[in-house]
Amino acid sequence: HTRSVSAFLQNRSSDLAIVRAEDSSHPLSDAAIAETLAAEGIRLARRTVAKYREMEGIAPKSERKRSS
Repeated sequence: HTRSVSAFLQNRSSDLAIVRAEDSSHPLSDAAIAETLAAEGIRLARRTVAKYREMEGIAPKSERKRSS
């Protein structure tokens, strides 16, 4: 079933935990985050994911990438 966007907003910090748990040498793009959330029933555009990622203080993919 599909979760509402309002439910996502209430839990966006925990929903974006996938970014915090990612492989730092291969971080997820905003599009990949959107696809992962869609698989969990949360349909958001890539640009919306980017907006919420920024609101949570999570850097873009290029800045999160660290060599292993």
